[in-house]
Amino acid sequence: MQSTIHSRVYSRDKICAPIHEIIGCNSMMNTKNVTMYNDDDGTSYVVAFPAKFEVCDRCGGHGHHMDRRFDNDGQGYTSSEWAEECEADPEFSSSYFGGRFDCVCEVCKGKNVVLVIDEARLDEEKELEYQKHLAFLQEMADDEAMRASERRMGA
Repeated sequence: MQSTIHSRVYSRDKICAPIHEIIGCNSMMNTKNVTMYNDDDGTSYVVAFPAKFEVCDRCGGHGHHMDRRFDNDGQGYTSSEWAEECEADPEFSSSYFGGRFDCVCEVCKGKNVVLVIDEARLDEEKELEYQKHLAFLQEMADDEAMRASERRMGA
């Protein structure tokens, strides 16, 4: 049995296959390797955190999403922009909602799930490394927010 989703054909046996076959993982004890950086001497090292699979947040587990080039870079359309697009191309609305502008998910690469760190399985040593990792991610997000703010101000 096959079904068509957004102009793509998906085989029912692929959808129902065990998750480790779909994502190409042979072990049920998954780990996620994260490169950590030592501030003291600038060296890097890899920490293998226990991990689990979760539904991809970007595509909601569908394996595809709207291509940002056709969705105002992820910001959507205002009503006037939508009217303008539909006036220029009468088929735009049906194409937009029909999946014509979809692309393979840039996060999960169409696999519907992503490997994430399993916080419940962290031991004390890994917990400390994980807290360092979270602090690093927050620092990166803060830096990006500052750069974005500067760009908006014309810098």
